[in-house]
Amino acid sequence: MHSASARQDRDATDRPNIVLIIGDDHGYTDFGFAGALIQTPNLDRLADEGTLFTRAYNTSSICSPSLGSLLTGLHPYQYRWRILQLYQAGVVRRRHYQTLDFKTLPRQLAKRGYVSFQGGKINEASYRVAGFSDGTQRPGDSTDWFGEGARFGRGPEGIGRVLDFIDRNQTRPFFIWYAPGLPHLPHDAPERFLDAYAGEELSPHARAYYANITRFDETVGELVGHIDARGLRVRTLIVYLADNGWDQAPDAVLSHIWVDGPRGKGTAHELGLRTPIIFNWSVGVPPGRTSDLLVSTVDLFPTLLDYGGAAQLPDRSGISLKPIVEGRAQSERSAIYGSVLAARRPDLPASSGARFARARRRSSSELPAGTTSGTARTTRRCTTFAPIPGSPWISPSTSPTSPPRCAPMWATGDDAWRRQSRSRRPTRYLDEITNRSLPSYAVACNCDVEPRMLTEIVRYAWS
Repeated sequence: MHSASARQDRDATDRPNIVLIIGDDHGYTDFGFAGALIQTPNLDRLADEGTLFTRAYNTSSICSPSLGSLLTGLHPYQYRWRILQLYQAGVVRRRHYQTLDFKTLPRQLAKRGYVSFQGGKINEASYRVAGFSDGTQRPGDSTDWFGEGARFGRGPEGIGRVLDFIDRNQTRPFFIWYAPGLPHLPHDAPERFLDAYAGEELSPHARAYYANITRFDETVGELVGHIDARGLRVRTLIVYLADNGWDQAPDAVLSHIWVDGPRGKGTAHELGLRTPIIFNWSVGVPPGRTSDLLVSTVDLFPTLLDYGGAAQLPDRSGISLKPIVEGRAQSERSAIYGSVLAARRPDLPASSGARFARARRRSSSELPAGTTSGTARTTRRCTTFAPIPGSPWISPSTSPTSPPRCAPMWATGDDAWRRQSRSRRPTRYLDEITNRSLPSYAVACNCDVEPRMLTEIVRYAWS
């Protein structure tokens, strides 16, 4: 009896259940714990009782490449480059089936005995394509908003599928991908969520967006409550992040139903790329801690493998955050990088047909305030954007002993980048895959450290 109990305790720490909660189109300032008026009591509790990273950045400000990084541990251009390599080797697959040939989180965790469940948004043809043992994305199901994954967590059936999965696997370590597509458009929360913001001075768009956030938070509470009720919380690591941001000022009236403000989704601004990351586990994560270390969402792949005791992949560029979360180490990273595969053009009208345009060299008048058209050659000091008001932990420090931190810079591939990169294979990849278009890059850095030149960023992303 004693031996069985000891083995169970050891498994609880060596192979904890892992629940990855992914918000969708959620601005990094839009949480109760960030000082906003938005009601997120369940996420607030996870943050208060766990460790919160306030300066984390996605690899992209668009959902599909961002989710791909979480699933594979690869930067978006690494992923596409490997698809090209497979194509050249004669391995050709249709869109949404390519991840069959990649090492993914559920596949690597399965080697340690994990069963896995995909719930909600995944942008793969089925849960099995991504390596999950169960899920809501069925073969032949649409990957858009008409598919079963889109209804998970939003429709009348709620999140029952994932709760049933937990009940069936209480004695086995499990990995859950919980991405119900909220607060993503359509902002169609039931009236009771809208009523929570009655009397507030909000535009109709802000009220609908806030209501969808509270709706998402309620589903998080239902999921965590179910884990608690089954006595599994002590054996379960819970991680939260958003796959990309959203720009919705409280008084802003959006110009188009399918687009947010000019500094959000699809841009290289803070509101497009930045996200909080929460780690919560009663026996493995210190409670009540907040960190402003630079973190990339590509780090979650090695981190979750580390918690699950799975082997690390040497060709992944992320770092495990587990020693940092546990207080055993500090990150020495001075800069992190992300890409915007299809840069949103702030100067274009906000319509579904013109929302995104391939990046090109811009004149100074087309760039966001504070940047120049030669960003690739002038990144030796940080270019800062004005902080978004309303949240105490996002304001840049101005203390002489603590250098101010910079927001991501807007950097587009320019002639200097093309000249320096012409001899490298990634240039051929760009020409063949992106119709001779250059990507945009975002950089988050500390101002007392000189960030790398754009060519170094490209080399890092494709290493």
